[in-house]
Amino acid sequence: MPAHRRTRESSGRGKRVAQRITAAADWTVIYRLVKPFLDVLVQVAPTAAPAVAIIDRIVQVAQQASTNKRAISALADRCKELQTAMETAEKENKSERLRSAFLSSQSVLEDVLKHMEKWTELGKAKSMLRQDAVTKDVADCYSRVLNCIEKFQLVIHLDIHQRQEEFALRQEEDCRESLRMLASIEEGQGLVKDIVQEFQAELHHFTTFMQNGLTNYAEDDARRQTLARNLHLVLEKAGQLLPDMDLSRGEVVIDLGTTVPAPKTGRMHVYQLGTYLSTQRVLVKTIGNEMQDVPMARARFRREAGVWLQVWNQDKGQYTVTCYGFFVTPVDSRLHLVSPYYPNGTADEWVKLHPHVNHIAIVRDAARGLSVLHGLNIFHGDLRAASIVIGPDGKGLLADFGLSKVVEESQTAILTSQPDVQSLRWWAPETIQDWDVSMASDIWSFGMTVYELITHNVPYFDRGREWSGYQRIARTVIEQGVRPKRLLDEDVVRRGLDDEVWDFLLGRCWQGKREDRAGISEVVEFFNEPKRAA
Repeated sequence: MPAHRRTRESSGRGKRVAQRITAAADWTVIYRLVKPFLDVLVQVAPTAAPAVAIIDRIVQVAQQASTNKRAISALADRCKELQTAMETAEKENKSERLRSAFLSSQSVLEDVLKHMEKWTELGKAKSMLRQDAVTKDVADCYSRVLNCIEKFQLVIHLDIHQRQEEFALRQEEDCRESLRMLASIEEGQGLVKDIVQEFQAELHHFTTFMQNGLTNYAEDDARRQTLARNLHLVLEKAGQLLPDMDLSRGEVVIDLGTTVPAPKTGRMHVYQLGTYLSTQRVLVKTIGNEMQDVPMARARFRREAGVWLQVWNQDKGQYTVTCYGFFVTPVDSRLHLVSPYYPNGTADEWVKLHPHVNHIAIVRDAARGLSVLHGLNIFHGDLRAASIVIGPDGKGLLADFGLSKVVEESQTAILTSQPDVQSLRWWAPETIQDWDVSMASDIWSFGMTVYELITHNVPYFDRGREWSGYQRIARTVIEQGVRPKRLLDEDVVRRGLDDEVWDFLLGRCWQGKREDRAGISEVVEFFNEPKRAA
């Protein structure tokens, strides 16, 4: 059986629609020719059927034109394009806009058909006489049909856009529902524990979702605080840091009026307390000068965050201070670094307050922290006792690694040709001379730090005027080869500065040539010997 007959048998309703349309115009012959096509179209696009029947009549009438044939033929072609647009719209859309477009287009087509029938009824002679009027009439009909085509295309575009918006809205509602559960005290903690236990591999995506979700709530919204606490719980249970160390979503709130005494590092930084993820007390270090270019500073510290993450993954905060991240305040363009808060302070002050603590144990901890860095091909760059933080168990934790170089590159302040002379007490000769920093210069600085911790004095504390200018210092250390004064006080020796340690500092840490200095593994091994491990 022919395909059009099979289609005709399955679409009796379509036939009746087409018959009602064609009966009024006595289209018996035309209907018989186009009926199979109409049957299929009515089945696929029933709403378009009346307009399609009119279009077919227009195509037939156009062939009877005696003048303006090409223009009328082009008009008929545009009507067929409108038919295609209507069919596409019928398949893709069921909106109120579409129904309105069908009705208005059908009205236009009916009017076009009336005009076209008038043109063909004029005959050749009258058409010639009324050439200008017919030409204008055809052009007007042509424009109206084009407008209908554009309207259907616009309807399709608008409806697709609306569907996309509706989909995005539903996705957003799903996200809000998930955040609502995570920001709920009752549901949140249970979900967190289940997720951490079962979905370790996907935690990065999950914590990213939670971190970004903080911006969904106002700062004073209790749900934000609950979400932050649950995020902290996830990180704590999973042993991870935040996926984005740019803490610009309000992950940290600075406690006003909580300035902490600054370590003696020679840098003009401000230290304040803060709260991290509504849970943990943290130290917020505000860099002294404003950032030269906030986007540049942010990008620079994003790269540095990769270093912090490397150290964290290797050490997990055992011998190094964890850096949680950074943020720049938009009001004053100040950079803030965030790390855990250790009330015991830094090693230089700690050993003076507690002279009977195991000084060598703190030295050994610092050596292990430096070993973590050097094992990752990272150098500290500014090692001294003020760069060692004392943890709650009295253990030394290495802090501020790589900070001086990063800050130097990010600030507006133009560096002077002369550094802070007090910092030179810990610097290697090549650092004093050429600002050359390396793992070998770290070993020199480590030796100075050992001296500082055990003697409770900064290196070269006895040099007075010789330490009052850069040139004098350079001559003293580089040309004259002067090293810190050995102290033989009973307390100093008891703390650990015996003959072996002194010889190690002189012979393996303070060599003028970097290649003659010990590597960090030798340093760790030396301070880890059983007789110094007590």
